[in-house]
Amino acid sequence: MQRKEIFEKLKKDIEPRVEYNYKKTTKGVSIMKRTNEVSEKQILKQILNRLNEFEKNQLEFNNKQEEFNKNQLEFNKNQETFNKSQLEFNKAIMQRLDNIVTKNNLSE
Repeated sequence: MQRKEIFEKLKKDIEPRVEYNYKKTTKGVSIMKRTNEVSEKQILKQILNRLNEFEKNQLEFNNKQEEFNKNQLEFNKNQETFNKSQLEFNKAIMQRLDNIVTKNNLSE
């Protein structure tokens, strides 16, 4: 794509600056609208602004992703600890049940 084609596509994408002039009349206020043509400088400035905004959003996204990954690792560690504790608890319950059954068998 040539530079002129890119410029024309961007020109359609970027809205031109619109200025309104108010003029008093004897019957009230009439509004005259004047539209300025989009210049190449304005388009480049808006492209630069969009790129800067994109980079800022990308950086923020990367930071949030990193934070999420850290939290996910912490969650996984906590889940592992919980599973170990649950296993120990279940073993203790089984041991107590075995003791109760053994006592009942001995008392019979």
